[in-house]
Amino acid sequence: MTLPTDAPTANLEGRRRYLAGDYAAALEFFRRAVELDPTNLEYRNNYALALLRTGNAAAAERELEAILRQDPNRARAYANLADARLALGDTAGAIAAFQRFLLVSQNPRERAVVERRLQELQRVPELVRPSQPPQPIDTLLRAPRRDTAPSPPPTPPDTARAKPPSATPARPAPPPPPPPNGRR
Repeated sequence: MTLPTDAPTANLEGRRRYLAGDYAAALEFFRRAVELDPTNLEYRNNYALALLRTGNAAAAERELEAILRQDPNRARAYANLADARLALGDTAGAIAAFQRFLLVSQNPRERAVVERRLQELQRVPELVRPSQPPQPIDTLLRAPRRDTAPSPPPTPPDTARAKPPSATPARPAPPPPPPPNGRR
């Protein structure tokens, strides 16, 4: 594979490959675009997103944090940072990145998507505790909630309808009759 010699062409080809689902090839083209123009934050954001899609969430997080130090109002970098942190198991960090996204984004469609994702993350309190390792979602759905009061003891039966307890122990039921043996 021959890589382009100019950054815009490398970025464009990276986008084409990314949209086709070829994340490994997209990563190489985005890497080339960043090599040719390291100050272009769009190229770096695309590179970070390809890092994330190819399984390198830690490197993606570092790249996105560097982008946001240079431009703290780059909304999409916050959304991508949230995804990188989720991939790393840092739900609290992802929530913080999504909240920052909402402070800087002006795009109503993207804001609606992030608001929905943020609500989903905040619904499961166990996910927000960074001190706990992440659990598979099917385990969380079956786990008892820790933020609720214990259930009250069962209500005693209605005494007006209840039978009084017997003074003598109940007799066992008689055994069933033996099966007929065919003779009468």
